Amino acid sequence: MSHTLPIPGTLIREEIDGKVFPYKQYRKILSGELTPHSSLGSSELQSTLVSIMHGYLFGQLDRKQYHLVTGEPGIHLTHRDNLANDIAIYPRSEKSGALTTNYFSRPPVVVIEVDVKVDTTEAGMTEFEYVILKSQQLIGFGCQQVVWVLTSIRQLVVFAGEASFQVLPWSVPLPLPVGAVLHLEQWIADEGFHFE
Repeated sequence: MSHTLPIPGTLIREEIDGKVFPYKQYRKILSGELTPHSSLGSSELQSTLVSIMHGYLFGQLDRKQYHLVTGEPGIHLTHRDNLANDIAIYPRSEKSGALTTNYFSRPPVVVIEVDVKVDTTEAGMTEFEYVILKSQQLIGFGCQQVVWVLTSIRQLVVFAGEASFQVLPWSVPLPLPVGAVLHLEQWIADEGFHFE
């Protein structure tokens, strides 16, 4: 079902192949039920998981070779293809020291996403179709691995090629192609967190 009013740019998180993907709560914002400030952020669970992964990965990475970023780093793939990520790991290059105010325009080695944060109905697809589409776009752009952390089922969905993916429990240590290993369940326990 398509939304009849134009969606303000501030409520659009991503655009893939010209299809817009607004934030999940955009309909409630447009109806006045929610304010943008109360509904566009990550949940306590999502933001804590991103922080935990960032902290542990930062300590594992050779930071002379890799650059770890969070805070919805944007990636500009092509015209009408702009993505946002929870965590991205980039190779360092000659240009790595020169920071700009633009989106990244080069592929990360690894992207980690915590849950789907967009409404997929405007694009006429399911959330998992969106996960596949976004992952394929990233892999096609040159990313080596895309990892989705799905909190509702405590699973990792891992893409390492355009045509295949693997579903793993998040208790399984996952090697990343940057010399680090994602030990999500262990790290959560080590930080003293549990789920309600």
